[in-house]
Amino acid sequence: MYTPYMRLIDELFTHTKIIIDKFHLVQHIPRALNKTRIRIMKKFKKHSRKFKRYWRLFLKSHTLLNTTTYRSVYCFKQPMREIDILNFLLDLSPELKSTYDLYQDLLFALQTKNLDRFNHLLEVEHPLISPELQTAFLTFKTYQCYMENTFSIHYNKFLNKKIAL
Repeated sequence: MYTPYMRLIDELFTHTKIIIDKFHLVQHIPRALNKTRIRIMKKFKKHSRKFKRYWRLFLKSHTLLNTTTYRSVYCFKQPMREIDILNFLLDLSPELKSTYDLYQDLLFALQTKNLDRFNHLLEVEHPLISPELQTAFLTFKTYQCYMENTFSIHYNKFLNKKIAL
């Protein structure tokens, strides 16, 4: 995702389609959420230990959060489920909640290879999301044409073919 390299490839290999590795796409989203969490954590000094201790819950897929089993947790005085801990922390900041919800939507679109959903999320206004995720959005919009190739071309089959020289 380095612009000079992409320009060079376009100039030298005119009939190629550039594909961005999904790892590089997915890498931007959790990083933005984590930076947002840290910034919000600094605002809520009373709950900073909770933000710090349960950071993995923010990055976990919403579908994988424990919603049934209560367990005793270090920073709370009563047994809680993972979903309760996460909701408690998200309810402290509307910006963090919006950023988290969009994070989950973007990851789901990437995991299910749903280009229409991903493009829709890029086009819709998200006034409450964090500046960190807005920066990731700008990156995605810059490379949107290459991302379409990533979603539509199955490039694993090309990696397995032997090239005769």
